[in-house]
Amino acid sequence: MPRFLQHWAMALLLGTATSAMANEAAEAHSAVVLSERLTLAEVVTAALARAPEQSIGGAYQQQAEQQTRFSRSLSPAPARLNLSYWDDASFDNLGNTEAEAGVEFDLWRLGEKRNARQLAEAYSNGSQNWQQHLTLLVAGRVRQSLAQLTLARLNLNHAEQALADSEALLAISNKRLAAGEVAESTVLQSEALVLDAKQQLLASQAEMVDAERSYHLLTGLDAAPKEWLEALPEPSEITPEHPQLAYLLGLRQQQLAATDQQRHQTAGNATLGIGVRRQQAADNDPQNDSLGLSLSIPFGGKSYSRVQSSAASVALAELDARIEQARLDLKLQLHEVEHQLHTLESALAYAQQSRELTQRQWQMAKTAFALGESTIQPTILALQQHRQSELRWLHLRLRQQALISTYKQTLGELP
Repeated sequence: MPRFLQHWAMALLLGTATSAMANEAAEAHSAVVLSERLTLAEVVTAALARAPEQSIGGAYQQQAEQQTRFSRSLSPAPARLNLSYWDDASFDNLGNTEAEAGVEFDLWRLGEKRNARQLAEAYSNGSQNWQQHLTLLVAGRVRQSLAQLTLARLNLNHAEQALADSEALLAISNKRLAAGEVAESTVLQSEALVLDAKQQLLASQAEMVDAERSYHLLTGLDAAPKEWLEALPEPSEITPEHPQLAYLLGLRQQQLAATDQQRHQTAGNATLGIGVRRQQAADNDPQNDSLGLSLSIPFGGKSYSRVQSSAASVALAELDARIEQARLDLKLQLHEVEHQLHTLESALAYAQQSRELTQRQWQMAKTAFALGESTIQPTILALQQHRQSELRWLHLRLRQQALISTYKQTLGELP
């Protein structure tokens, strides 16, 4: 086969494979549309249903239910069936036999049953606190994903506008070239500017696809709220009702109740036994039946109980340190976000002024170039400065909205 035919066939195969891959990617990815009816709270609910930590909440709920059943039981431990039989067949062989059957069960210690109910209530509250904590975590992921999606859409729109401006400049260059007013190098510079804009557009489209896929994986939705930006709340402080702190404080309450329960278990429970006995002294003697009661009361063991209590005290102290560290981290993050919001107000004002100034400079430079009063170099420079200042202003606006969402997230406010 001639070499040019080989090259042609290879190009055809590559083109077909590329087209197939593009079609497959288009089928695998569906664009996220903007919905005016969809709310931020509904998106959080959808993401919460897909959260990998959702199974933890079920485990907490099951733990609370099991502890509730335990607190309502008649005995703190399973009942025990005792069976015994004696005879003297292997020794004197007089026909002496004795058989016993009875049941033993532990008795609740004073205050132990009440403590079991308190632990069940602490587990139940902990399950609810975990659900609130998980909802806040998922809300933060949704807020971040929506911010990423908005940023990608912003960059895509900006890249499209930059391409339109570059093509407009190229049209002016071609018109002046046809009139013999500029050299061909001017058109080549304009074409290079258009190619750069197209490359940036491709990068922005890829960024948009990544943001949409991440949003779909998080929420399972093909639509996003058109208006999701949140208003800045009134200045506030971190309170114990914050979902993260409430969850940790609930763990502390569980630890206290579990420590009391462990103290009761370590001290031991009294055991009540009831049973019957059948006894025969010899083969020809009558059988005697009797009913018996027994009570076993533990005592001592303070040293062992103190060891267990000291271990529980260490765990409680570590949990207290964890709670205090979480409170300090939240306060530090809140003050940092407040400072950034305050600083961003001035930066936005300066960026707005720069945007308006470079926009006028771009319009003036484009008009001057079209009229033959300027060359291509200052015109391209004016366009680049205008697009850069426009993009900087848009990014600062989005940064402000993201900081507002972070501020509400830090305060523990749900959508």
